[in-house]
Amino acid sequence: MLIQALLAGCINGLGRLFGNQMAFDRPLIAGTLVGLVYGNLTLGLAIGGTLELMWMGVEGIGGARPANVTVSTIFATAMACVLGKGVTEAVAMAVPVSLLSQVIDNVMTSANSFFQRRFETLANKGDIDALVKWVWAFYPYTFILGVIIIFFPVYYGTGAVESVLNAVPEWLMKGLGTAGGMLPAVGFAMVLGMMYKVELLPMLLLGFALGAYLNMPILGVTFIGIAVTALVFWIRAYIRQQGGESTNG
Repeated sequence: MLIQALLAGCINGLGRLFGNQMAFDRPLIAGTLVGLVYGNLTLGLAIGGTLELMWMGVEGIGGARPANVTVSTIFATAMACVLGKGVTEAVAMAVPVSLLSQVIDNVMTSANSFFQRRFETLANKGDIDALVKWVWAFYPYTFILGVIIIFFPVYYGTGAVESVLNAVPEWLMKGLGTAGGMLPAVGFAMVLGMMYKVELLPMLLLGFALGAYLNMPILGVTFIGIAVTALVFWIRAYIRQQGGESTNG
């Protein structure tokens, strides 16, 4: 349990360091890795995939900080594996934890302002050597904080979480499970709101029809989408070559 909790904390630490480069901070990756650590890869993948769909449209805008999806995913997956719970219970744990971790993130961001001021001072002085040393010091500091945020709740919080879950009425757990099933649709809607184009609507309807009414696996729908995209691209390239469409069309 100690080693597993420590490894779960390391996953969060890696997410804080290399999230943008290696996607360790994404629920799908974090949940899968935690499931692997706790010997239940299938459950970790299911929880990570569900939470990824829930929060795929969540992004910080300006100074607003979104809920910390990495911390909540790691904690919920670890607790579900330890307590033998399923995806529904994991979603029920992840939502409040994400809000709590948002508060923790705000506190940590304020603390990090010390490094920011130090970086600016050294940059204004032109002291590159000292600036590089402070940057390297910031990496272990960030990693260790990421480990601590996960390690203690996961290692010491099993009994408390189990008591809370046992005290939650069954009807409430079912309600949270139903809400969790609806949230992926909200996540997709948020993403489509940013990507939506009228000319792509037929493709969306085609993919929906293939999956919903013909029960085609997602991989098959993907292959058809690739084929249709390539066909459209080639047709438009041929039309341009024939002078029937401008290069800006």
